[in-house]
Amino acid sequence: MLDKLLRVIKTNLKSNGFSLTLSPTKEVLADGLGCSGYFCDTTKVLVVATKKSKKDWIATLLHEYCHFLQFIEECPFYAEYNSSNPQIMYDYLDDSYRGFTQTEYEALVVSIEATQRVELDCERRVIALIKEHKLQRYINIKEYSQKATAYVLFYQIMLAERRWYTLEKAPYAYKPAYSQMPTTLEGLSIKNDHLIGLLKAAGV
Repeated sequence: MLDKLLRVIKTNLKSNGFSLTLSPTKEVLADGLGCSGYFCDTTKVLVVATKKSKKDWIATLLHEYCHFLQFIEECPFYAEYNSSNPQIMYDYLDDSYRGFTQTEYEALVVSIEATQRVELDCERRVIALIKEHKLQRYINIKEYSQKATAYVLFYQIMLAERRWYTLEKAPYAYKPAYSQMPTTLEGLSIKNDHLIGLLKAAGV
């Protein structure tokens, strides 16, 4: 089942002019930020770090592939994200940052919330793929939902504290944090103050 899905992913990417890179590293860099993988619709690449457990890099692959699906299907959340000037988030985290005007800060908030919505839609697509291709032997859906929740909500911490996560305490990998999250994405709000507070207390 997994092998079949991998063939589907590779074929679908290639037929649409995209390349797949499975990097034998612990992390890859997306616009200078360390992460487990990324999808870029301008350079037409999907990259995943694979120096980790199979279940972890497969989950990342599915996540980034679902961003690809959002792109080719012209998902409204993906369009909203692209039109929200996501570069402003990287400017906010950059060492050269010296503060934003009120208008710029408001634009930052819009971009972060658009990012959270596109990520939440992506995570729901991942869970649907896991069920469709019967990948529960590799990925526990309840645990995946917890990790996904922690990741989506971390963007609010990024906004409040102007920082990205470290590899050691990535919200989707740091069990003391994600284990406190709900086991379903149903009804999740991108501004759940209680859950965000739990993540902060856990030290992500």
